This record gives sequence, structure tokens and C-alpha cells, in this order.
Amino acid sequence: SCYTRTTPVGDVTWFSGVGPTADGRIKPDILAPGGGILSAFSSDVPASSYTEDELNNLRTPNELYWIRRGTSMATPHVAGTVALLLEQFPNLTFDQMVGRLQSRGLHRVDQRTGAAVVELRSGEALTPLTELFLGDVRLEADGVEIRWNVLKEFAQTEYQVFRGFSPEGPFHRIATAEEGQPREYSVLDQYLEPGRTHYYKVLATDAFGLEEELGVMEIVVPGVAQSVLRAPRPNPAQGPVQLQFFLAPHETSGTYRLEVFDLQGRRVRELGSSHRPAAGLETTETWDLRGESGLPVSAGVYWVRLLQEDESGASIRSPMTTRLLVLPS
Repeated sequence: SCYTRTTPVGDVTWFSGVGPTADGRIKPDILAPGGGILSAFSSDVPASSYTEDELNNLRTPNELYWIRRGTSMATPHVAGTVALLLEQFPNLTFDQMVGRLQSRGLHRVDQRTGAAVVELRSGEALTPLTELFLGDVRLEADGVEIRWNVLKEFAQTEYQVFRGFSPEGPFHRIATAEEGQPREYSVLDQYLEPGRTHYYKVLATDAFGLEEELGVMEIVVPGVAQSVLRAPRPNPAQGPVQLQFFLAPHETSGTYRLEVFDLQGRRVRELGSSHRPAAGLETTETWDLRGESGLPVSAGVYWVRLLQEDESGASIRSPMTTRLLVLPS
């Protein structure tokens, strides 16, 4: 036997700490394998530091590894799992990490105290929210229907659908899916732009806010492409506003100009004035809610106007406008 005192399978080891802490926090947060772990044998520790029985029973014949126990053995299991989670979720917060490990862990009872404890399950912690995602998009009479189903959900899951006009984005959320038949979902997008390829991304979100991308689907909406100035995001706004627009192809190149006006018709800010290629342009300008002077604008209603001109400065299409409400800061 390696140890003079052994722990039955499924029990918490006798040397593991118990909670609560002095300030009342429940501990441990998570349990991980910490007994009978094969680990590297440090060459910096002389063999004379151990008894002959320890060396004979715990060290491997090649003297490179040996069997250890304690927090130093349990911690790498947790740290390695968290490292893999961070690779999957680079913006993972501490609370999200603890929630993920605990919700995906094996719930047990500490046989010493009767307290509920959670045992780490690395595989489950790293398992995607859903299994076997299948989706498609269809052009219907009243819009584009985005449909998908999943074979299995490993946790409480919410699905959000985003739309963009290139596979790289930017994407904007258009809906949160409602469940129909068991694990069958659909969303109808009625805001379509003729003559353009629409890209739809589905995200699965767990109870802790961790998002997993399930896939991107695309469909070409028939028709002739038209220039579009889309609604500001967000609207109303207290901070920077994204103004996304599409300039349809034209026989000649030219320029575009994006401006903001107040209700008295006074120009508050020119947000962009740039080259418009003949092939068309999909782009985004950002307004920081400041005027030409650099000072924040007052709360109220503002109009955003998009102009398109040819090389001579003549207008080639009717101006497009959209309204924005600025809230008090």
C-alpha cells in the first residue's frame, strides 16, 4: 500500500480542509483529485528527505515521478481546466468560472461534515452547451426564417440570433429565440435588404452569460441592392453610437458625407466624408455624442443625414435620414 491511511472512492480525503472560513464563506468552492496523483519528482529535493518506505512505495522505478497528495496535486487539475476555459472564453470572469465549474461538477456530500460539496469534472466543464447543431435559413413570403435544432442541451440555454452583411460582421442582435417543439427553434427576420447576402449567427448563452457560437448561416435576398442608412445603435443613447450604412453600386465613384443636425436644422457634427467606390460600400461611423467644438451635445432629438455625391459634387441619390434620441448623461 502507498498510504497507511486510505480514502474510499467517492469520499473526501481526510486531510482536505473544511469550511466555513472565519468570515463565513462556504468552502471549499470545488474539490479536485488530490490523493494518489502521479507527479514529477523534484530533483532539487534530496532523497534523504524521505523515508526508505516512501521512496520504495511512492517513487517510480525510473525515479522521475512519484505519487503525491495534497493541495499541490489538486490545484493543477483546477488550473488546467480553467486555462482551457479561458482558451474557449477569453473574457471569462471569476464568477463565470466558478459558476461553470460548480454547475458542471458532481454534487456530493462530505462524509465528514454532511455538507454539500462539488467535485470537479473537467470534461463536463469544457463540454459545449449543445450537442449536434443543425440549422438552415429559408426565404419566406414575410421574411427570412432562421431555423435550427439541437440534439441535447447540457445546461439551461438561451439562444440569440444576430444579423450581419459579411461573414466577419459586424453582427447585431435581432431576436432571442423561443422554443417551439422540443429543442426546435426559429426566428423570422422581416428587415431585409434586397440584392444582398444576409449572414445569421446563432449564439447559445448559459445562465452565467458565457456565449458559444453555434454557426453562421447565409442567404441571398433577391432584388436590386439599394443604399440604406440603418437605425442608430443604441437608440436612445448616452454613449457612443454606431451608425452603419450601405452605399449601393453606382456607375461612377464619388464621395459620401454623414452629418448630424439638431431640430433647428443646425449642423452639429460631420461624422464622415470619404470616398465612395463605384462598386458600393458597407461601413460604420461612430458618433461620440460630441459636437464640432468637442463638447458633449445636449440631451434631445437629433437627425443623422447621409449624402452621396459624384466626383463633381452633384447629388446622385436622395439624402437618407434617421432619428436619434440623446439621453441626459
